[in-house]
Amino acid sequence: MKTFDFTIYIDTEDLNEDDVNRLYEAGCGDATIGRIRGKCQAAFNRDAESLEVAIQSAIDDIQNAGFRIELIETQESATVQSFNRQITIAS
Repeated sequence: MKTFDFTIYIDTEDLNEDDVNRLYEAGCGDATIGRIRGKCQAAFNRDAESLEVAIQSAIDDIQNAGFRIELIETQESATVQSFNRQITIAS
């Protein structure tokens, strides 16, 4: 098994202590949950057989806690987006 790092942005205005507890109880104990740059997010360090399995299980956990997913970001996707912006600027 390998550890995968990714962030899931949660579609909600704010998270209170009860919300964080619901996420933890739903299986998000391997995530740091908070609000950064106005977005609620769960930054995961999840052990799984593949990135796909890790992300799908995290989606299931967040949805089981009663929340909707807004966006998923991995380090790889952030790097690709950065290169795309550089290419657009250079064009």
